[in-house]
Amino acid sequence: MKLFTITALTLLTFWQPALADGTIVYCQFEGLPGMTMTLRGGMGASDNTLQIGSKDPVQLSIGSSLSSASMDGNSYTIAWQYPASVTVSGSDGSNSSFTRYGECSSDMSIFSPNQENLAIPANVSEYAWDEVEICSAAMQTYFFLDSSPSLIQENAKVYEFRSQAGNVYSCFIARNVVAFEWINRQGEKMFSSSTQFSVAGATLRIVSDLQTKTFTLPK
Repeated sequence: MKLFTITALTLLTFWQPALADGTIVYCQFEGLPGMTMTLRGGMGASDNTLQIGSKDPVQLSIGSSLSSASMDGNSYTIAWQYPASVTVSGSDGSNSSFTRYGECSSDMSIFSPNQENLAIPANVSEYAWDEVEICSAAMQTYFFLDSSPSLIQENAKVYEFRSQAGNVYSCFIARNVVAFEWINRQGEKMFSSSTQFSVAGATLRIVSDLQTKTFTLPK
């Protein structure tokens, strides 16, 4: 099944006035909910929208090679050139941001238009487990840590931890996936989104590439 990345030239074909209802483009970036762009107008038009998961659509600003939108205190900048990418930045004036790569297509057989399937589930706080605790448990499991890492800072739902050995890891949660970013001993930036979690009341189950661990909240 072949995916294609939207280029600036391809986008020009989407902006024909005859397409009164707009053209829908589905994007999936690693570790993030599905994104749906509805392109109704050209550059500078105010009726283009971006929908993330099952959230309400917001206005999408279209440029020659980039598009941007703001939602829930974050800014999303989508790059059209290969490889397609989205950069998520906090809108609080800080410089914290991260970039994820993926694919975009207007082929409905590739990316389902059913946004409920792409939505982030109910907030994990409903289960008494918060995102910091889930990230900490997932790091212990994925990196085989002997003890819980210490939270250094949090910005735009990205959590930074330091292990007892002094290693620094960033973590964010999308749906039931825990994603990590860190610098290895060779100075290379590494990324993983293979760790998954599930919650059943006070029990948290972490499944990583090499081991599975269960954590229980204290009474």
